[in-house]
Amino acid sequence: MDREFITPEDLDVFERLDAWPETMDDGSRLLTFSYPSGEHLTFAYSPLGRSIRLRWTNSTGATVLDMFRESATELIIRADPEKKYLVTRFDMGECSGELRVQTHPTVTITDRLLL
Repeated sequence: MDREFITPEDLDVFERLDAWPETMDDGSRLLTFSYPSGEHLTFAYSPLGRSIRLRWTNSTGATVLDMFRESATELIIRADPEKKYLVTRFDMGECSGELRVQTHPTVTITDRLLL
């Protein structure tokens, strides 16, 4: 069963995360975050492809995490004055899960898949 990948409007992303999603040639959106520590985080999401790609590099440019996942069903932004998150939900039939990426004030990633 194919499901739609529900994503927020670009303006909502900007207002809640202070980052404007860049539109790529294939229609996917790319968010880029840079930190005073020299770390960088990129988060791309494709509503049409129902996928996300997360890349986190440290201050030397070395990759800390490079993740690609399909079967995304929903992208939610959670923001308050102290912390900001991108929460992506997935449904792969036999298992489902949630990827929570804290983008502010520091990077924290929590990934849960349930069978």
